[in-house]
Amino acid sequence: MTRGQTRTELIELLDRHGVSPSKRYGQNFLADPNIVSKIVGLIDAPAGTRILEIGPGTGTLTLELVERGFEVLAYEIDHSLRPLLIEVIGSRAVVRFEDATKVCLAETLSDEHWWLVANLPYNIGTPLILDVLRHVPQIEIGRASCRERV
Repeated sequence: MTRGQTRTELIELLDRHGVSPSKRYGQNFLADPNIVSKIVGLIDAPAGTRILEIGPGTGTLTLELVERGFEVLAYEIDHSLRPLLIEVIGSRAVVRFEDATKVCLAETLSDEHWWLVANLPYNIGTPLILDVLRHVPQIEIGRASCRERV
């Protein structure tokens, strides 16, 4: 099982690929392995469950999902992250370099149930979640008790 990217590892990875978080996309990359572990630990679904991830960023959450046996389809708007994500994730998950807010997810996802797991940029979080809740019946609504929340 992975342990996520530490802040130092994240900085080295970004430097190696010549990229940095984009204000335009509201990027905030996960740099705390404990948070990544807690997020994935809240998923009350069996291995093999299909996960839709919006904004995989540097792939730390994506990799943890894959390592725990989930099938991941991720949407990343930032094409500059392509080489970085290939290095981190390889072919272990499907990453589509498209704007998830412009994709008709109800048509894109199979009829099976999916879970939405993401470290969403603040500027698209609320509209995207509301759109998914209204129009994408394939997405399961997970529940966590107050004590389990990150």
